[in-house]
Amino acid sequence: MKILILQVATPNIKDYSIYSIPININYSIKWDHDFLLYTSKEEEIDHHPAWLKITAFYNINIEKYDWIWVLDTDAVINNQKIKLENIISNCNKPIIISKNGKNGGRHLNSGSFLIKAEFVKELLLRYEHCVSKGYKFLNKRFWDQELINDWYEESPEYFSVRKMKELNSHWRIYGASKEYCLEHGLDYIATYNQQNNLILHFMSLPKDIRIDWMRNNWICNQIKILKKISIFAS
Repeated sequence: MKILILQVATPNIKDYSIYSIPININYSIKWDHDFLLYTSKEEEIDHHPAWLKITAFYNINIEKYDWIWVLDTDAVINNQKIKLENIISNCNKPIIISKNGKNGGRHLNSGSFLIKAEFVKELLLRYEHCVSKGYKFLNKRFWDQELINDWYEESPEYFSVRKMKELNSHWRIYGASKEYCLEHGLDYIATYNQQNNLILHFMSLPKDIRIDWMRNNWICNQIKILKKISIFAS
């Protein structure tokens, strides 16, 4: 099975993408997946740059792949022991995606989803239809996620919907104390229990906090690697 991991980076998110990209590339190397970092200036697109996650497909040789994993740039592959093949195994639907769960909002979260390569053309057709009709979410939150949710409401048979923790997370408070959780009305236990998730998704955070927590996560990741090297060397 040939899998591509796709992430998009624009200048306005480079401050935190530098902490997710190396970790995610490491995962791709470990499991022999291709990794594409699609870089772009915002002016490449006439609407919100979040849509680059979809328009990037115009520049990919889709025929090379069986599946493509689309990841937000604030999504970090946390548990690198989990194989994508095990998530995809025996799935007969072309899109694998997570419930939005405790994030609130509509049904699905598009920050981490798998799409069968042969089905990408259907996604692009829907995108083109949105552009031609002046879709209100081209520049309004939650952008591409609203397209996915509209599609799901119309054609749920295309979607394999998984629990949030399987392919995504509602990790908003990495490293937060019990006091912080109480102050902000967050569930400390639920947050703690996500430490073994495949993904830590640092979404819906103020930019300075997102950068700080993603940096801390990257440092912890490097410490783990150094400890392994030390064990092998001794």
